Amino acid sequence: MEAETFLTKAQNSLKAAELCLKNGLYDDAVSRAYYAALRAAIALLLKIDVSLETKRIHAWVQAAFPKECVHRRKVMSQRFVSYISELQNDRNIADYHPRYLSKKTAKRALTRAKNFVHQITKVFENDQKEKNKTSNG
Repeated sequence: MEAETFLTKAQNSLKAAELCLKNGLYDDAVSRAYYAALRAAIALLLKIDVSLETKRIHAWVQAAFPKECVHRRKVMSQRFVSYISELQNDRNIADYHPRYLSKKTAKRALTRAKNFVHQITKVFENDQKEKNKTSNG
């Protein structure tokens, strides 16, 4: 249940990022895009029964996601490993630096976050299909 909650939060963060982008709030769009990816990664880690480490959650996700989701369980492609760190770098600029990010950067962040969340959503859907097959057959 927790995993599904984090996936829903990820999808909500994507919606917020889209609204921010549409309204010219590029720094906020980038920040929401990062949190969409972070929450989706947490959802997937919980889905595959990795215990959540909340003290240093950002660093924990960046370490646990490639280890557990890509290399060990092979539920995600290697190409997604860099997404979270790149989005976090952009988010750090958006949230903690005195310069503004461009529309181009915000669009790129939103595209990456959408692809990331979409791929994790597919993992959830495929898992549900497998469970349905098992219980029906």
